[in-house]
Amino acid sequence: MRPGEVLELTVDSLAYGGEGIARKGSLVFFVENALRGEKVRARVKSLRKKFVRAETVEIVEPSPDRAEPFCKYFGTCGGCAFQHLEYSKQLLEKQAMVRDILKHLGGLHKLEVEPVIPSPKPAHYRNHITFNIDEGSRNFRYGFIAKDNHTLIEIDECPISDSRINFALPALRERVGKLPPTQKSRLKKIIVRVGSEGKARYELVNKGTPSAGSENSFVGWVEGVPIYFSMESFFQTNFFILPRMIQLMREMLRPAGEEMLLDLYSGVGFFSVLFAKSYRSVLAIEEGRQAVGDAKANLETNKIGNVRTFSGKVEMVLRNIRSQLKPPVHVILDPPRIGAAKQVIDFLCYVPIQRLVYVSCEPSILARDIRQLSRGLKIKRVVPLDMFPQTKHIETLVLMESH
Repeated sequence: MRPGEVLELTVDSLAYGGEGIARKGSLVFFVENALRGEKVRARVKSLRKKFVRAETVEIVEPSPDRAEPFCKYFGTCGGCAFQHLEYSKQLLEKQAMVRDILKHLGGLHKLEVEPVIPSPKPAHYRNHITFNIDEGSRNFRYGFIAKDNHTLIEIDECPISDSRINFALPALRERVGKLPPTQKSRLKKIIVRVGSEGKARYELVNKGTPSAGSENSFVGWVEGVPIYFSMESFFQTNFFILPRMIQLMREMLRPAGEEMLLDLYSGVGFFSVLFAKSYRSVLAIEEGRQAVGDAKANLETNKIGNVRTFSGKVEMVLRNIRSQLKPPVHVILDPPRIGAAKQVIDFLCYVPIQRLVYVSCEPSILARDIRQLSRGLKIKRVVPLDMFPQTKHIETLVLMESH
């Protein structure tokens, strides 16, 4: 077998990245643009010791679940993975992916993964996009990164993004086009963002210049509560699924009013604000200064007095406030994509915790972290939410309780 050779393959499952998985002899094939159950003719792109990467050149027997992609960049752009699959089937595939990743990477073989909660909007849901800059080009270019993780694709619309973001792109293109070459050369990225209300806005972020953002630039309304956030502070990408997410977390935590809540990696105070009235007190810990500033503004705006915010690395702050923890203690753990620091996991395994909800957007890291947390807590529920329709990404909530 060599690159360029064309083989007929039958796809039996989908990989986390969206490729079809087929097998021939002892080799595993990852096939672009192929769905579960399809028979395809595929051209070999590259060979490794145990697997082969290939691309579909002809669909011999198409899946009845195949859909027509609604974005002209699909297949080239690295953002979406499943536009060619009917939406209800995307949810089934993501459920299987979470189950398989927890099993194979976490060694968690007997876990039941509940059905994926669908997004109310499978398209035009994304409230935040970031354009990369092509620094290697003679002509200034910006756009999204292609599937090869290298090539830059210039786009004029993104159909999974909020319509207001797409409406703002021509004005952004005009403004950037008028920038002098010296200013263009300093650009690191371009952020375009929108709140629950109002127009989309964009920010040009320069290299070596941390952007403080504008305080309370945007507002997201959840359950009738305003949550303010700045241009570069983290906020959930999909406003439309957030009410269901909060409802599910309440079902999991079941606060009775006398507990203390630890909100770890608390960001702009999203969970602290929405859960404060259900707890005796809340301790919110966040490292990002801008996010901490946003959180304090959110607490003041919503007249919440039982939340204390701490600025600093979560593992360092936890060490200093251990004596302040008064059982029963609940925890919301919502770390960045790289997961929780090892010291945080160790801390949570050896302090008395009644219930913990882990919020994750990266199943492989989730598998690692909940396996470690299982030293001190028992996994009770695993519920994926489709925060990112059409893409490979999966938000997952895991409820853990004391043994």
